[in-house]
Amino acid sequence: GIKLLKENGIEPAVISARNSKSVNHRMKNLGVKHFYQGQSNKVVAFNELLEKLHISADEVAYMGDDVIDLPVMTKVGFAI
Repeated sequence: GIKLLKENGIEPAVISARNSKSVNHRMKNLGVKHFYQGQSNKVVAFNELLEKLHISADEVAYMGDDVIDLPVMTKVGFAI
């Protein structure tokens, strides 16, 4: 999935509440440049990412898997 996104000109980013050396290693192997770990408030990391990439929230597709993702999911253009 991530490789296909990159091949099609979409820059993936990951915001995780967890800290994991193995996930960090995997993100590096996949070439994910924007990886935020240990984010209990994902909105803060999300806003930093928007500024860094010079994009607006409505240009973002966001996939969440827990309640902690809901605040970001309400801001994006496409939430899964």
